[in-house]
Amino acid sequence: MKRLLVALFLAAVPAVAAAGCGTWPRLIEAFTDSDHPITGAEALAAQMPQTRIKVYRIDGKAEFDAKLSEGLPADPVEAERIARERIAQVDPQEAAAAMASALDSAGRMIKYGIGRIPAVVFDGRATIVGEADLRKALDAYCRRSGP
Repeated sequence: MKRLLVALFLAAVPAVAAAGCGTWPRLIEAFTDSDHPITGAEALAAQMPQTRIKVYRIDGKAEFDAKLSEGLPADPVEAERIARERIAQVDPQEAAAAMASALDSAGRMIKYGIGRIPAVVFDGRATIVGEADLRKALDAYCRRSGP
């Protein structure tokens, strides 16, 4: 019985939030980096199956580069040798994907006029800056947009 009540409550949460929000956003785009991890994306996606949620990491290329240089020795000759070995083993598609993702993220931030992260954009129109928790960003968006 308790599980049924919990399931009914969880099923009602989106309807209650939608009533306070007017309509659900169809697209949520979150912009972040490794220092500002986005939270709540999976839970929100489960509650809002009709909404597409996309998280953009603007430091994807830097993370890729950091993996290549991780743990290199102080000796420059040895470090160069190891770095060359790692670069030779890089999957070109993985490298291209990291670059494309970073460029796409930066381009979208420019398009939306975002200068700080984390930032969450709803349907390409409304932006909440400074909130890494998607549920809290959605609540702020709903309060702003009203029913």
